[in-house]
Amino acid sequence: MRSVSREDFLKAFVKIWNDYNMYAKLLDKMFDYLNRYYLKNQSMKSLGQTALQKFNELYFDAIKVELRDAVKTALSKDRDDHIVDREVIKRTIKCYVDMGLNGAKPMKSAEGFRWEGD
Repeated sequence: MRSVSREDFLKAFVKIWNDYNMYAKLLDKMFDYLNRYYLKNQSMKSLGQTALQKFNELYFDAIKVELRDAVKTALSKDRDDHIVDREVIKRTIKCYVDMGLNGAKPMKSAEGFRWEGD
């Protein structure tokens, strides 16, 4: 993903995040019984929380500096009255918010899936 323009980089990241978010939600629902009983009794995180943590460790941490620069560039272009896709910027910033949640659980919303937690 490093050899594409910043706008394409943001669009690709949003697609990867949305796909992973859907996967984490599916994983959380498929193993709901395991989450509620075994993992809770063992004082372990749910599978959805673990999936979110792994995304953060394995993918997000590796690209967060480049991602931040791409968001800053897109915001600067928007302020200078250039045409930018605001939805992509919004979803990218939302990912930053989701990455900072502790005890996050995937919840279904009108826009797709979002993470809620402490």
